[in-house]
Amino acid sequence: MNPTALSIPTHDPGALAVEFKSVPAFSDLPEDDLIWLAGLTTPVDVGPGEVVVREGTPADYLCIVLKGELRGQ
Repeated sequence: MNPTALSIPTHDPGALAVEFKSVPAFSDLPEDDLIWLAGLTTPVDVGPGEVVVREGTPADYLCIVLKGELRGQ
């Protein structure tokens, strides 16, 4: 990720936990677990064409896409 190209909005873990509920992998988790997970996140907005991760880069974070889509190249 190019940190200079990202906007990091302030977030409320409770509100973000509600959004996580719409992600199939998280839909069965209890609300307390979703709030805990949301509290560990750093939301970012990524614009069209921005690089999120490059092939071969060590996986040291998890991307949860709430709106839009990512495409590999």
